[in-house]
Amino acid sequence: MPIVNYPVSIAYRAVPNMQGVQPAAEVTLYSGGMTAIAVAVFDSGSVYTVFSGRYAELLGIEDVTTGNRVGISTLAGLRDIYLFDLEIQLREAGRRFGAQIGFFAGHTARNILGRSVIFAAFEIGFHERVQRIHLRPEA
Repeated sequence: MPIVNYPVSIAYRAVPNMQGVQPAAEVTLYSGGMTAIAVAVFDSGSVYTVFSGRYAELLGIEDVTTGNRVGISTLAGLRDIYLFDLEIQLREAGRRFGAQIGFFAGHTARNILGRSVIFAAFEIGFHERVQRIHLRPEA
């Protein structure tokens, strides 16, 4: 049986607009010399990493609709997101890397860490009983 060692362990945390604690982490988004800090939920059901449009504004993106438009299906129905080439860092994991980050036009209730960015960059384990996320950077 394989054994996985996780050098980073993050406690579940409170997330705005959600009850209880969630498998979530604080991230920093980078665009040029501008940064935005957000809390986002790990979501293995989401292909994309997507944030509320207000974080795009903090990064100097005045019109998110100038990004590459992709239609996605959400619990709220079909929505468009707009992708940009930015950098992201899981603050507790310390690793900063380039990625395509999506934004909704306007406000959304929660931010999502999806498979094409975070799950591709880290091996992730969820320990629900103790409410911790375990991470190991992919080689």
